Amino acid sequence: YAAYDGRLEDLDLHSPTTFIPLISDNWFTFARWLGKGEPPEKVVKRLEETVAKAHAQSRKIRFWATSDNPAVWRVLYDAGVDYLNADDLSGLRIGRPGWRHSSPGSRSTAADDPRADT
Repeated sequence: YAAYDGRLEDLDLHSPTTFIPLISDNWFTFARWLGKGEPPEKVVKRLEETVAKAHAQSRKIRFWATSDNPAVWRVLYDAGVDYLNADDLSGLRIGRPGWRHSSPGSRSTAADDPRADT
């Protein structure tokens, strides 16, 4: 099995998910918010729209070049990003209790989420 690690612009190509099952892109280029203060509303909105677009195409999504900051991880997780990028794995584990997904109809917490142990 081989697949292409897609970028955000690949969401507009509508390539088969067997070819591009994962969208992976640079967080700093996408948002430039590193976790200080509240995230700008336009960043949260754009993130939620991007995640929804990827999921509507049955693709997973992740961002790399995120800061090792629980505030950033929380915003990504709450928006439904499928994989969190972190070098500080113990910090990520401590930062996640009680996180909720913002997807419609979701009531799961991180403790109930199968991704919580990854």
